[in-house]
Amino acid sequence: MAKIHLFSFASFLLIISSIGTGWNETVPSRTLYNFQDTQERRTWFPLNDNVMGGVSTGNFDFSDENTLVFSGKVSLENRGGFASIRSKTDAMNLEGVKKFTLRVRGDGKYYNFNISSSNFIADPGFQVRFKTKKNTWEEIAIDVDDFSPAFGSRYGKENLKMAEIKLMGVLISDKQAGAFNIEIDWIKSS
Repeated sequence: MAKIHLFSFASFLLIISSIGTGWNETVPSRTLYNFQDTQERRTWFPLNDNVMGGVSTGNFDFSDENTLVFSGKVSLENRGGFASIRSKTDAMNLEGVKKFTLRVRGDGKYYNFNISSSNFIADPGFQVRFKTKKNTWEEIAIDVDDFSPAFGSRYGKENLKMAEIKLMGVLISDKQAGAFNIEIDWIKSS
């Protein structure tokens, strides 16, 4: 009798494990940006506090190693205080994505990774703050659950629709006046 129960329990576990594989499916890793393609590079643009009267500067270039280098100077004058770069594309269909990973070499300052499903290029949508290590390449993992509505955003977290993401970018703010520099090798989703 004990053998029947043991067999039945083992069969039950086998059935549950085969059913459960669909519950834990992961989205394959996908490179969203690696800055190798000229067309991909053209989707990026700077957006700084001068849109509201500030005088911060921020721009980007591409290195010989095909990395994006975002640099400039944050100024708190004229109620300013931010610089950013963004990429605008068609909806990326990131349905099911749970994480973004950025390979960056920073300057020791804090930055925000932003995503948005809005067509309005000045809308930062949702963001996650991360700290860089000075002159050190590192992979920054960002969970989708950690995104929160960005400053001035009219959205609540329920409006984060991963299938409709059209804007992605990096921003420096939080009264970090002075020169900044961050290099981005790639951005991936999984």
